[in-house]
Amino acid sequence: MADYSSIDPKECKRESLPRGVGLTSARTVILQSVLNNIKNHGRSSLREEVCGVLVGNLCVDRKKGSFLKIIGWIEGRYAEHQAGNVTFKSETWDFIHLELSAKYPESQIVGWYHTHPGFGIFLSAMDVFIHTNFFNFPWQPAYVFDPQAETDGFFFADGDKLIQESVSVIEDEAASVSKPVSPEDIEASYTGATVSLPAAKRILRAVCVMLTLFLIGGTCVTFMVLYDKNNALTTQLSNALARISTQESDHGSQAHRLQEQQRLIETLTTENRSHKKLIHKSGQDLELFRSRQENATKENERLLKECDALSSQVTILQSDLSGAVVERNAMQKERDALIAHKEALAKEIERLKDIAAVKRKDDVGKVSTNRAEPELSISSEPKEKTRRRWFFFGRQRNKD
Repeated sequence: MADYSSIDPKECKRESLPRGVGLTSARTVILQSVLNNIKNHGRSSLREEVCGVLVGNLCVDRKKGSFLKIIGWIEGRYAEHQAGNVTFKSETWDFIHLELSAKYPESQIVGWYHTHPGFGIFLSAMDVFIHTNFFNFPWQPAYVFDPQAETDGFFFADGDKLIQESVSVIEDEAASVSKPVSPEDIEASYTGATVSLPAAKRILRAVCVMLTLFLIGGTCVTFMVLYDKNNALTTQLSNALARISTQESDHGSQAHRLQEQQRLIETLTTENRSHKKLIHKSGQDLELFRSRQENATKENERLLKECDALSSQVTILQSDLSGAVVERNAMQKERDALIAHKEALAKEIERLKDIAAVKRKDDVGKVSTNRAEPELSISSEPKEKTRRRWFFFGRQRNKD
């Protein structure tokens, strides 16, 4: 809802609304011809945005209170038009102020308009920036028109945000034409009464005196009226001069602020270009990363194949290792069997040695017995054979 609480009704133009015209919550009216001209301007460019300002006055109705009346428009010539946004340049403001002084000397800039060809009715971040910095009064509207969809909307400030509200559209005021008076209406109808000459003179003299008094009184009244008008005009001129000085100071501050905003826009444009360069470089880096990722994927697939081959080899080696372990266990068992057999042989050898020792002792005992009692020998063997046997036992003893 547009806020008119800060407006002094004394500074508003006194004007009555036409009959049958009601005020919406925005308390704004616009002429139908102005709305048609703005739409025609928007239809002239169906690809790029166009812009301009709304011209009008703050008015006050005796019964309905304050309201905004939009009576004209000025196109934003020399503005920077793009597909997604529009920018008011210093040349644009110079042209707007010249047109305002020439065409609407008794009105002021009350809002602005621009188009959104093909992308709907809303206010972008740049639109909000323009509105809050150049049209920051709560009663100043922002009009958006989509020439492709033929949709439109008015936006007003509501606290810290901009909301869409409806306005009243009125027909242009028709110039009142006064009906000329015909001579027949002015001509008086007289009767044919006869008047004497002295009476006519007296009547004529009285009429002259009355006319003289009337002229003198009218002159005095006219002088008083002119004097009052002169005073009123002097007061209005003083107020107008004060208002002009205030507007000049406001225009100076707005021009300074506009220059600052223009520098900010240039800075943002430069940053935008740098961001685009970064985005382009990031795209190139992304392509390089993708190519490296593809190479890494291929290398990974190759390594996976090698790993599969190595896994098969490991499986074969594990099977070979299992066979080798089985063979080793068999050899271990065979070794253990050989060791056991060796121990058994060693025991058998010891046993045989013991038997041989016992037998040797027995043989030695027998030999000693034979040496002690030779005469008792009843051997029928010859002496040569006996010697050979002793020789054999001697050699056997030496070996042992």
